[in-house]
Amino acid sequence: MPFVLCYTKEGEDKYRDLNDSMHLALSYNGKEFVPLRHNTGILFPEADLNDGSMPGCTKTLLYPWLFRFKDGGVGVVAVRRNNANRPDPLSIGSIMLYRSDNFTHYKFVGFVALDSSEIQNPRCRYEEATDAYRIEWETSEGVFGGYTEDFTAIAEKAPCQSSFEAAGDYGIPDAVPGNVVAITMEEAKHIEHTLGVIYNTGVKPIEVTVHVGDTLDVLKLPKAICEYNDGSEHSMPVDWDRATLESIDTSEPGEYTVPGRIIQKVYPFPFIEHASDPCIFKYFNKYFFMATGRRSVNVRVSDTIDGLRDAEIIEIYKIPEEDQESGNMWAQEMHIINGIPYVFTTIGKNNMWNTVQSVILRCNGDPTDPTAWEAPRYVVKADGTILNENGITLDMTYFCIDDVHYVSWSNRDILYNGDNRNEYGTSNGPADIYIATIDPNAPWQLTSDPVCICRPIYGWDRIETEVDEGPYLLRHNDDLFITFSGSSVGVLYCVGLLHAKYGSDLLSPESWTETPYPILTKESIPGQYGPGHNNFIKDPDSDDDLIVLHARPYATGQDENPRHATIRRVHWNAGGYPVLEMTPEQELNPQFANVSVKIRVINVT
Repeated sequence: MPFVLCYTKEGEDKYRDLNDSMHLALSYNGKEFVPLRHNTGILFPEADLNDGSMPGCTKTLLYPWLFRFKDGGVGVVAVRRNNANRPDPLSIGSIMLYRSDNFTHYKFVGFVALDSSEIQNPRCRYEEATDAYRIEWETSEGVFGGYTEDFTAIAEKAPCQSSFEAAGDYGIPDAVPGNVVAITMEEAKHIEHTLGVIYNTGVKPIEVTVHVGDTLDVLKLPKAICEYNDGSEHSMPVDWDRATLESIDTSEPGEYTVPGRIIQKVYPFPFIEHASDPCIFKYFNKYFFMATGRRSVNVRVSDTIDGLRDAEIIEIYKIPEEDQESGNMWAQEMHIINGIPYVFTTIGKNNMWNTVQSVILRCNGDPTDPTAWEAPRYVVKADGTILNENGITLDMTYFCIDDVHYVSWSNRDILYNGDNRNEYGTSNGPADIYIATIDPNAPWQLTSDPVCICRPIYGWDRIETEVDEGPYLLRHNDDLFITFSGSSVGVLYCVGLLHAKYGSDLLSPESWTETPYPILTKESIPGQYGPGHNNFIKDPDSDDDLIVLHARPYATGQDENPRHATIRRVHWNAGGYPVLEMTPEQELNPQFANVSVKIRVINVT
């Protein structure tokens, strides 16, 4: 029988807002438990944006306990705290109640008042004998318990001896265990395939049937279909043995076997060194590479993606020498709008991050010709005013759906007088993700009101600073995804995900659903820390989606721990969601790399 364990983690204080969240581990025998999401949290309480200063107050979660509702649904009770394990005055004496239908996505039901003082170790179970839920908790006065039918009131409240059994030590690094619950095999597979590691489990048999007299062409032999533990598949090219193929006699019926080896493209890390916020774009069969700059827009150009590594750096725009105050040309992206190349970036005062605003440059010819680029224009709202008069805008991107042209960016209000400081001593609002439509003939001109579709509300995108930034669209059939980066730009940088369906109103916040935990973190890929600020491009050989992002090579440090660009394939899981953290060994198990194709030569009937 399978089981699931819930727990939090202990560790360094700087990781507290990440560790103080519910983690899960899965077991198929009740003895060996495998941490999910690389031993990172999957349930974070939402911040209270009205508690305290401009960015609100980060909330954390302690003492999670899993239980079953009467109808079989999944429940969680836990204690809410302020960040850095401080008491939360707004919830003292109460516990949080969550509900889930599948152990992977949770809905906050509300608070349940239990006591007047601080609570630890809340525990809950449904009891058929009383047709009620037994709840127990601890305070400084001891252990108390009671019953509730619907979590609105607690009856028979009284001191007691604990009747619950907490989980033991299952060897998970830094785990502070909650409890273990039995689950069905169907639930276990869903948990594993949603929160676990996706990896290659085999290759489908490859067979080809031809007619007598046909000519065999190695280029027309099929690709290998790789299979994965969640039921997803991915086709990969094969280097077939030409000599064996050419030796086949198709003048009469027969069966033959041709060996081959799957071709796997693996990009190095670093792909390009010292390149933060990287972007690769294809235009007129050329690949362009851009990244964050200071006072200039620079580009590398090549016929191939690999060729970008050694391509010459071309300066296509530079802030005029007479303007020595300006700089900060960050997160440069190229986009083609109605056939015209544009570069989206920022300009602000040198070394003053809190002054940047989004700007757009238009090209009137060859994008590698510096004389073809017009001076930057500030992005303005529909009424002609600057995009954010009370703060900064940055990381603007562009996409088009059904001839409707959109931009999305990071928007942050700033208090320059130093008042209303948050718990970290700064006076900034949160950096939120916004969206609007634009005039495609003047893309710096919005044609709709800016709409906020995502805010940093979880511990993982509020640690060190409350930031969501770097949005970029990835489309997969009728599913529209926007990746964004959260938290500080150091080793805790990570990638979050928004999802909307094609045909929905993309200017409505209700159309977008956020995955409540990061999908790419410093734990995802060994040796790559602080991953984020990505874009996507198609693989020219396979049409696979590739993610282009930066990461740091070391687990600590910042100035001596530079951001390097890297590339890898996006895998699509069985549920149609992107997997951005697949290692080469998970994509293709080396034991399955050698394949063969069975060729049948038959008579024409």
